[in-house]
Formats: sequence, C-alpha cells, structure tokens
Amino acid sequence: YWVDFSTGELVAWNKQSKQMKVLANPLGPSDVVKLDDELLVVAQGWRALLSYGQAGGDPETLAQWKCDKMVGCSGHGVASDSKLFWSLLALDEKKGRIMRYDAQTKEVTEISPRETDPISLAIDGQNLFWISFGTSATGRQDGAVRMLRLGTDEITTVASGLLEPCGVAAFDGFVYWTQRVEGKIMRLRVGR
Repeated sequence: YWVDFSTGELVAWNKQSKQMKVLANPLGPSDVVKLDDELLVVAQGWRALLSYGQAGGDPETLAQWKCDKMVGCSGHGVASDSKLFWSLLALDEKKGRIMRYDAQTKEVTEISPRETDPISLAIDGQNLFWISFGTSATGRQDGAVRMLRLGTDEITTVASGLLEPCGVAAFDGFVYWTQRVEGKIMRLRVGR
C-alpha cells in the first residue's frame, strides 16, 4: 500500500496478479500504514487521520487537527503499534509536533510540541523514531533522527547534523534513514 502524493490516491499492489488498484482518493494524502485490517492515512487536505478498510471505500475519521495556533500546519508521517502516531508540520518550521491517537479511548495527545519539520515515522516495537528534516536557514544541514521510548516520555536524538534526512525504518535493533541529497541509506544500532 502507498499514497501517491501527486495524484492524491491511496493505492494497493496485488503481488499475485501484479496489478495495482486505486482504493480511494483522500484529499492530500501524505503517508499510510497498515494496522490489522485497516489502512491508516494522514490526509493533509482533510486535516485528519483517516481509517480505510483494505478494500477502500469511505473512510472513518479517527482524529482531526486545527491550525489556529499553527498557521499552515499539515499532517505528514504515520506509524502504528497499539497506538497511532503522526507528525504535523508548520510554516514556522520549528513548531512541528508529534501526536498520538489512542484507538480505545479516542484520545489525542501531543507527544513533542517543538520539532523541526518532523516528516517520517517508524516503530520497532519498543521505540518510535522520526526524522527532523532540518531548517531552511542552515540549508537543511541540521536534520536529525529522534526517538521516543514507548511507554515513557523519554525523547532522545540518536543522530544529528544530517543533511536532509527523509525516510526512516526500524527493525532488528537498528534504525535506518535516507539522506536525500547524498543518496545514502544510513544505519545505526539502537539499544534493546
């Protein structure tokens, strides 16, 4: 599953038939993650976290956000374990946020309120990782990989001084990220 940012489509790929199928057209999708039988999409145009069945159809709105205090905010990355996490960007690039949604209580919590352009998220079962893209004033040379130990409020920076880090993934005791300008995939062991 993926979102096509340019066409605004939620897309599925069938490995057996080797065909892709457009499942939905959420307004401004930026990321998708599969959780059980649901596809969870951050839709910038709707300013919402949406849930779709695997066949598509009409979404259920799980959470919405307002931008009154953060003009120009938009949702970006999404990751999931038993709770859902997503990031919000802002015109003031130092006021991005990491948010959490609890599906049982329907509660939305702000995890980290002053992130620098948080764009991509990943979970390894014990930690939530995200990319801090960096500020335009430095030519995006101050990017970082940040980490929250799940079940705590402990946020740390695991890598810093990065040039335009983008995607992030985490598994088998490592966090991986891409550095777009340099065309590199980086890896760092994280504590278990």
